[in-house]
Amino acid sequence: MPEPQIHRLKPGYESLGLVIDFLTQEPPFARYAAGVLAAAVKYQLGENCHLALVEDGRLTGYLGWLMVTRTMGEAWIAGDLAEPRPVPHERADAIALTVIRVARPQSRPLLIGPFRRAMGERRIFYKRHYASGRKRLGALGVTAPWR
Repeated sequence: MPEPQIHRLKPGYESLGLVIDFLTQEPPFARYAAGVLAAAVKYQLGENCHLALVEDGRLTGYLGWLMVTRTMGEAWIAGDLAEPRPVPHERADAIALTVIRVARPQSRPLLIGPFRRAMGERRIFYKRHYASGRKRLGALGVTAPWR
């Protein structure tokens, strides 16, 4: 079997459909409003703010983010901001990791490693929603371990 590969997908309806189909196969994304999820993925594809894991010619993982300010990320995690809004890349000093799904849990490090290296010194904010309904909020520096 060929090695898994990390790709940046070309913006467009084909990539948008591929990612939406993959994400909505399982909760929590299967419960999201279509317009909200499609708008987020469309932005991520258009701004090159994503990584896709491809194994044996199939999409098996997707990770997407927004370029934000540290102040915005802190407010988002604290619950003072419902959703972060992207800022121009040159103004961004932080990242909001908003979408991640892998077909197999053991594939997650294949996306997380390249993502963290690409982010440089920016702080990473995230909210994880599990299929069970459980949530976890957090912020990571570039050297902090991923859980």
